[in-house]
Amino acid sequence: MHAGRSAAGDGCRARQPMTEKEKTSMRTWNVMVCDDERSWLVLAEKMLREFAEDTGREIRVRCFEDPGEFLRETERLAPQICFMDIEFGGEEQGIDLAGIVNERCPSCQVAFLTNYLHYSLEVYRTEHIWYVLKPQFMERLPEIFQKLEYIEDTQRRELLISGLDGSLIKLPCEQILYMERQGRITRIETTSGPYETRMRIPTLEARLSAKSFVRCHNSYIVSLPRIRELRGKSVIMEGGAEILISRGYQSSFRRTYLAWAEDVSLV
Repeated sequence: MHAGRSAAGDGCRARQPMTEKEKTSMRTWNVMVCDDERSWLVLAEKMLREFAEDTGREIRVRCFEDPGEFLRETERLAPQICFMDIEFGGEEQGIDLAGIVNERCPSCQVAFLTNYLHYSLEVYRTEHIWYVLKPQFMERLPEIFQKLEYIEDTQRRELLISGLDGSLIKLPCEQILYMERQGRITRIETTSGPYETRMRIPTLEARLSAKSFVRCHNSYIVSLPRIRELRGKSVIMEGGAEILISRGYQSSFRRTYLAWAEDVSLV
């Protein structure tokens, strides 16, 4: 993050829109690396941190040797990308693991890491964005993150969720009113009707634009443009639903909503 200039003397100056470079630098990238070779994990983490420092990106890296632990943590950590080895203990488990990631976290991108070219056709059994030879990892990172950023920008206009029956559903973000967690199900209210998914609120929140979607409660995400009225401890959404703003979110939610309203008025 770059320090901002002093606002002294700029009292009447209109706020300038952020450049695409500034928007990119403000993103936080949650990255997971899964490989059963510890020395490679250490090296991969070092290269990712150097890349982050060199390019001004904020990248949070978590590394896993155990595929089971990796899968357990994937949904909780909501990564934007997983770098995954193909061979574990001499077996081709990585491709199967990627398939599970595709199902559990459809918005998480997968990039395969390997020392071998002969898997390049087999990996097409799963959704992935890159096939990287380990010796080329560092030099490929700029291309991988450029593609990842393009996908992220596209996904923030559309939300891909996994339905209760396992189907993949693409929702235009502009149609989403709010999301509510009910037990183990998240209900997504949209202008075209409700949808249900087992995806958790933190996972969904990570896939949405922070400019338009905000938590107001541990169990709720609301669309700022779809709010009709902001009350003391609740909001009234389009369609009339009243959603509680819990005590822990009241200050930050009001601040975020007022900043959003100011930005809209400047457009």
